Amino acid sequence: MVRWLQLFFAIIALSTVVDFYTTVGIDITCPTPTTPSPAPNPAPAPAPAPAPAPAPSPAPVTPAPVISIKPKLIITYPFDFGQQDVINTCPGYNYTYHHVSSLSGSPQFFVMTGVLSLLYASAALVVYLLFSSTYDSIPVWPVADLIISAILCLFWFIASSSFSSGVSLLKSTATYDNLKQVICPSAAFENLAGVTCVPSTTDYPSWKSLHVGLVSGFTSFFIWGAGLWFVYKETHFHSPRDQFGQR
Repeated sequence: MVRWLQLFFAIIALSTVVDFYTTVGIDITCPTPTTPSPAPNPAPAPAPAPAPAPAPSPAPVTPAPVISIKPKLIITYPFDFGQQDVINTCPGYNYTYHHVSSLSGSPQFFVMTGVLSLLYASAALVVYLLFSSTYDSIPVWPVADLIISAILCLFWFIASSSFSSGVSLLKSTATYDNLKQVICPSAAFENLAGVTCVPSTTDYPSWKSLHVGLVSGFTSFFIWGAGLWFVYKETHFHSPRDQFGQR
């Protein structure tokens, strides 16, 4: 039963992190400079004109269309933003947002731990179900099982703790406020009439999946830790105590 639980939570931790996808966006409205339409050439006055021709009316100023752009930052595993930029393409302005180069170290170690746990729990279930007699008759198998389980338990603790710090860093840096400071600098945009920089209503980040992955990671740590006792009981280290208690 413990191995089945380890397998189940490893699948949840892997799927919620590897398939994670969210975006942080900003909606920018930038009017282009107004340009007056060219004045038409006045018609030549006829030679025998009894009265002077009326002066042409001034040409109306045609307002330029308002341009809306929606730059966004895509956040997905392995959270490496080295090749991704968010650019403000308003006419006359060119601001580029460079995110932190990479936050991929802790999530990759978390995923590696999940993959190793998934493979080992599956192999252990095969041994328990199909080769239980061999497992009981060869003393080195339970000892190896205990050592590998202890290593994976330690891996889950390190991976979940480091990934928790990585998620906090990711949430604090990949925000609308940081995007706005670079993409819409106040010195250039606050005093321009008609310019707006607001959070996107469609590209708003959601971190629920990563939270589920973190909970699954710490749960896996406790399950692998609890499973050590059951594996320890199968080793020869525990047998002398049982024999002493029966005397």
